Amino acid sequence: MKVTKILKIGRRQTVRLPESFRFNYHPDAIKQFGHDVQLPPIENPWGIMQEAVNEFEAGFQMKREEQGKQRR
Repeated sequence: MKVTKILKIGRRQTVRLPESFRFNYHPDAIKQFGHDVQLPPIENPWGIMQEAVNEFEAGFQMKREEQGKQRR
């Protein structure tokens, strides 16, 4: 297991990665699972949205009230 440092700069945290852990892509997403944090590449941007939609209960329907015509 390799060890790294977490630096606090102002209100932000930065993780110093050893060279063997450097990314060969620009991570666009961040996921947290308990104490673990993942920075996966987004190969399918709609996949993240589909994962979020799958979190809703079966049969969930979003209701919206019609506002009627607007006076312009």
